Amino acid sequence: MPVYKGEIVTQYEFLTLLISVSAILLSIYTLIQNHRIARKQYELDLKQTKLAEKQLQIIEEDEIKKQKADIKLSVMHNFKSDKLKIQNVGLASAYDVRLEIISDKGKGSPLVDYKSKFPLKKLDPGDSVELLWAVDTTTGTVFNSICKWKNKNGEEEIKETQL
Repeated sequence: MPVYKGEIVTQYEFLTLLISVSAILLSIYTLIQNHRIARKQYELDLKQTKLAEKQLQIIEEDEIKKQKADIKLSVMHNFKSDKLKIQNVGLASAYDVRLEIISDKGKGSPLVDYKSKFPLKKLDPGDSVELLWAVDTTTGTVFNSICKWKNKNGEEEIKETQL
């Protein structure tokens, strides 16, 4: 039998001591595991917070996009005549749409019927306007364009495109 302070420890006392030590060791192990789980949970909470912030940012950007027009210019070639297509690919209407074609010095503009259609008072989402596009030796072949419009809130947008 084990001896404790000069006294003999009974089987039951020894068994109780063994159970107590085992319980302490099990408690320490459980405490360490809980600490690890809590740390992982904290890391997951941080990631979830960052994800929520990113989602909020995306939602806010989408809301801003819904309030803005986006004008796309493209030259359409076909066998009869070429045309410049001005299209609102945004989610909001464009107001007071103006277009400027910047030609090389001494070169003319390829736009034929611009003055009869511009400035546009309103260009709704998905709508487009086509202008005759006549390119020849007096106009050159590559052009820079500046398209200006206002959004519903009055904010002016400017988009430069090479045609």
